[in-house]
Amino acid sequence: MTIDSRPINACTELMSWPMPNLDSAMACLVGTKACFTLDWTKRYWQLPLHADSQEFFSFMRSFGVYTPTRVLMGQTDAVAYCQSVVHEMLGELLFCGLLEWLGDILDSAKSVASLLDLLNQVTATCAEFGLKLSTKKCHFYSAEAEWCGKIISAAGVTQSPNPRSD
Repeated sequence: MTIDSRPINACTELMSWPMPNLDSAMACLVGTKACFTLDWTKRYWQLPLHADSQEFFSFMRSFGVYTPTRVLMGQTDAVAYCQSVVHEMLGELLFCGLLEWLGDILDSAKSVASLLDLLNQVTATCAEFGLKLSTKKCHFYSAEAEWCGKIISAAGVTQSPNPRSD
């Protein structure tokens, strides 16, 4: 189902939130020996839509009016809100080998022990916030990872030969 959010988006006050510069952020990946990647399951649907906003995003179908209780993809501030939630959850862990881009989480570490330690911290944080991860898209250990169109390995960060497919 597709919902045209243009009318409500035109009336929405924009939320400002800085998106990380991935090229700069990936500088912390030098010396990677091990990686994990995690992916949210239906990331926007996991984020609650504030009760005061729900009525504004109601839509009509042939069987009735539906009022969402979760953030919808395509809302003006959905991306900024998603990114801000991740920073709230993982704040102090970010940019020390741990990177996040719209629900895709990457960690690279210089040792397996530090990778496993951070994996435990991140999964515990996800559990604490009730965040569900996609079992099909999570890779809990590898020597290299493909993430956001790049390949991260001990050799450094290179462009992926495959276009991003998710």
